[in-house]
Amino acid sequence: MPGDFFFSNGMAFLLLLAPAAPLVMLLALVWPSSREKLVRAAPWAALPALLLGLLLPEDVQLGLPGTWWQAGLILDDLGRFFLVVNALLWLLSGVFATAWFRGDQKKHLFMAFYLAAMAGHFGLTLAQDIPTFYLCFALMGFSAYGLVVHEGTRASRRAGRLYLFMLMIGELGLFGGVTLAATQSTSMLLPGLGGSWVPGFSAVMLFATGFGIKAGMLGGHGWLPLAHPAAPVPASAVLSAVMIKAGLFGWLRFTPLESGWAAAWSGSFFSGLMLLGGIAAVYGAVVGLWQKGPKTILAYSSVSQMGWLTLLLGAYLARPDIGGPGLSALLLFVLHHALAKSTLFLGVGMLQRNMGVSRRLVWWLLLLPAAALAGVPATSGILAKFALETMVGLQENVTFLTPMLFLATLGTTLLMGRFLLTAAHHGPDAEKVKVSIDFGLWLPWLFLLGLSATLPWFWLLYAFPDEAATWIGAVWSVDVLLKALSPILVCGFLGAIFIHRPWPRATLFGTALLAGQRIWRCQQKRCLRRWWRQQQAAALHFERRLQQWPMAGRALILLAVLLGTSLLLAF
Repeated sequence: MPGDFFFSNGMAFLLLLAPAAPLVMLLALVWPSSREKLVRAAPWAALPALLLGLLLPEDVQLGLPGTWWQAGLILDDLGRFFLVVNALLWLLSGVFATAWFRGDQKKHLFMAFYLAAMAGHFGLTLAQDIPTFYLCFALMGFSAYGLVVHEGTRASRRAGRLYLFMLMIGELGLFGGVTLAATQSTSMLLPGLGGSWVPGFSAVMLFATGFGIKAGMLGGHGWLPLAHPAAPVPASAVLSAVMIKAGLFGWLRFTPLESGWAAAWSGSFFSGLMLLGGIAAVYGAVVGLWQKGPKTILAYSSVSQMGWLTLLLGAYLARPDIGGPGLSALLLFVLHHALAKSTLFLGVGMLQRNMGVSRRLVWWLLLLPAAALAGVPATSGILAKFALETMVGLQENVTFLTPMLFLATLGTTLLMGRFLLTAAHHGPDAEKVKVSIDFGLWLPWLFLLGLSATLPWFWLLYAFPDEAATWIGAVWSVDVLLKALSPILVCGFLGAIFIHRPWPRATLFGTALLAGQRIWRCQQKRCLRRWWRQQQAAALHFERRLQQWPMAGRALILLAVLLGTSLLLAF
């Protein structure tokens, strides 16, 4: 590196504020005398990171002296996007948490783990070298354990044990991957930031394990359905919205397209990655339909949506020649999902802390982010889904994805309907409803709701104007609108059949609904009801197996064998 690499920009020192502000606030919580005020101010530790991401110029770098591995921080275009999104949601969820835990004797413990996870997340987003990235990734992962077990209930402790065990498996895989990167590269810089390392098969598999478990990839998602219902609402919001995206960010940092590694892989690898994502998208939606709690349903929705993202990542990696459109589609989906999912999780908390008219208003407002995840026209969801389908359409030999995309969209729509019905019957916590309208909860949630409805559109217009002109015009075409409405019509027809309501006989549609209802009622008493229960029991049994210690132990043994084989091949 040139000699003026260190301290090349006077503003570069400001990058330290992003991870340092939460850590300083965390240390300040040690003093009990000022703890109450610091807890209320703690969420604003995310504000420096947000301002840095919005105001600093491009490619600001800071080298840290006294380290032999070229430790430093950097703010490039990819890091800026993730830093702004992460800081925004950490800030709003934290402000929500201060009102949520009002009167809680353990709120300072929650905020301590919250600040530690926040610092690790900002640190890995800005890291330019391998050791800094790994240490910050580990800090974020282990700190999130405190968020999961905060309630101290039996369910939260069980969820925490499984989360911690799967975290160890992921950390072992990630450690193997970064070890290969550090030993085989000519420098300690991340491959996506100037490092010369080209990852091989063993490294890619290890990274897939480490980053896949954090992202809730199919097979490593067992902790999600347990952690989200057990964790407090503000913790679930950041866990599902931004922390699981750290796996995607790490993948882009360690396996960049610029290194040329993708050209050495066959198309079957990327087709398999897209197939895995499609299966996860369908599987998460189908299993989520059988859940009873709204937060559990949203957890399986995250599994399904991360399947969408895995599919899109495979399509992006398979076509490095298209550049901008692939990256814009990937980032658009990240932004759309992060905003919508955090709004839904915080909305569940709003339903628990409101009664009467205000509670009904919350339910009606939740239709907006739920519709966005379902891809309803005029929402950011249809824009993200169109970008995904555009990328898939550029691939070769992936015709098998067409029916999977429709099934995943249909499943997501049904899942959001199931969530809304469950949330409507999920009673409020009357003991904790202190006032009729708690502005500490309403203001951050309404602000986030407005961002989820508008920000993806404006961001696309600002960051990728060429793609925005094409995609925004295309999503209003008749063909795209009809394609987006077809899953909604199918869901409406199925809902009308399963929910036994009287329908008018005068119309053809009413006659068809009555016939469908009669057929369904007859079959319910015969083999269809028995078959449905058998399939439900089989799926739930498989999910329980994924959430047990023996299954995690087998995964650990398999990963250890893979790690040993990879190191033998490397050396």
